[in-house]
Amino acid sequence: MAALEIRAGAEARRTLLEQDLRPELFDVLVGASGGPKWLVISALDRLLFPWLAGGALRCVGSSIGAWRHLCLAQPDPAAALARLEEAYIDQSYSARPGPREVSDTCARMLAYVLGPDGARCVAAHPRLQSHIVVARGKGPWRSRRSAVLAAAAAATAGLNLLARPAIAALLERCCFHNGPPGTALRFTAMATRYVALREDNVFGAALASGSIPLVAAGVEELLPGEVCWDGGMTDYHFEPGFADTPRLTLYPHFYPRLTPGWFDKPLPWRRTAPARWPQLVLLSPSASFVASLPGGRIPDRRDFHRLETRERQRTWRRVAEAGLRLAEEFDGWRNGRGFTAALERGARR
Repeated sequence: MAALEIRAGAEARRTLLEQDLRPELFDVLVGASGGPKWLVISALDRLLFPWLAGGALRCVGSSIGAWRHLCLAQPDPAAALARLEEAYIDQSYSARPGPREVSDTCARMLAYVLGPDGARCVAAHPRLQSHIVVARGKGPWRSRRSAVLAAAAAATAGLNLLARPAIAALLERCCFHNGPPGTALRFTAMATRYVALREDNVFGAALASGSIPLVAAGVEELLPGEVCWDGGMTDYHFEPGFADTPRLTLYPHFYPRLTPGWFDKPLPWRRTAPARWPQLVLLSPSASFVASLPGGRIPDRRDFHRLETRERQRTWRRVAEAGLRLAEEFDGWRNGRGFTAALERGARR
């Protein structure tokens, strides 16, 4: 059974059938929030990122998706991804970690992945334009008190139930991007504040983009007088609507479905079918592959509570190793083995 599946929008499918699978077809790379879920595609990233690294590309991501793209901007993307995988699996905490302990651990992971020169590589990359999505808190989201933050989450969920753009009353999407002013990807579903990504704020933007409320501490140093949180609250899996994308959009994902924002998770009608995104090429593990993983599922944050530390680390390593099958299948596709058949299977799903 196939381990890797491909789904493509109408325009993307026509292009791929005419021109095959080539890195220069892609203009945008998307990375989703999802924390440990990334481990299932970490081996695929290590193959994809060097394959993509030679051309101009615009990357957009939140949380772990943004962290992955930091690796793509390094001189050796595969080595940077290996450091991220190692640090992510090896993280450990006290029995009841508070937000500060979690944030300090995340900061150490990020520093290990970037090294002394990694932030400069991201900000000054000549071909890669990075977009790190962060949620700026308004009103109760500026508090440090757990009870107030829990109330803020409940209020945001209520607004989101009314309409996704309504969450702008409490959360503002901020996009940190490098490159000349006015050249960033344009989000069309919600208003966006654009901020220049520089060597001195790469670390803070990436840390904020993964700062889950009530789990980690908000980042207060990134924007003066503001508190910034996980970008997945506004853009969990993202959604169609990036303006000015003349080529295709590549999306290595852990799911075959797209949930726009974190507060959309319990709302199945908000999910976006890949077919609704004309330029999208979505890569994801097959259901049979997921069933073969330890426990028959993709890792998630609940593993920190469900599993003892060493058991969790062993399980996550097994998942990352199993993901080599995804990379092997993609390697076959890019070398002409079975790609058209896989594309046809994806069109029937």
